[in-house]
Amino acid sequence: MAQVQKYFDPFDQAIKLRRYHEDAELAEKRERIIKRLGEGIARQKIEGLCR
Repeated sequence: MAQVQKYFDPFDQAIKLRRYHEDAELAEKRERIIKRLGEGIARQKIEGLCR
């Protein structure tokens, strides 16, 4: 079992790093979308297009 473990640990670390990077990227995209939606809604309220 120890022979397999030495291959598993680097693999597990690589997956974790990729997963954390993807999560951070998705969170950044989500924040940009929320910001743009908020700006668009505010602009529509000013223009009287939104109730």
